[in-house]
Amino acid sequence: MSLTIRRSWLPIVTLPIAVLGAECSAQVTSTSVQTNQNCGTVSVIAQDRPTDPAALNAEKCFQSAYTACVLNTTLTFDVGGTDLVSETTFTLQKGAPCGISGVTQTTIVPARQATTSFTCTRLIEKDGGLLFLACGKAGDIFIPPPRH
Repeated sequence: MSLTIRRSWLPIVTLPIAVLGAECSAQVTSTSVQTNQNCGTVSVIAQDRPTDPAALNAEKCFQSAYTACVLNTTLTFDVGGTDLVSETTFTLQKGAPCGISGVTQTTIVPARQATTSFTCTRLIEKDGGLLFLACGKAGDIFIPPPRH
């Protein structure tokens, strides 16, 4: 009788493993990063952390694209202050390691504007956020993770 139970048990155990394998491969396919992807925008006020939960997805998207070096993937980082608004767009470029170019448009209220272009040497994860290293005159640029 125990032999019969084991025989009926084995296919049950084997079936979920096969199904899990199929689900896993489907998940990998569905979360793969696409070329020319816009990962979104992370917005902060002054030195505060982002409050939008979507910011975490945007940061993870860009980190994954950087790891896979998916060209032309973008991430926008907006910083607002009392008399200053800054928008930085990071774009992945061809390189080894993957290249990162950036453009910052800064507006100082009431109407002074400046645009700065730069390249960063690399991107690392730091304290749950993204740290862009050696970005020209801007130096290192840290995008903090959102508050929980």
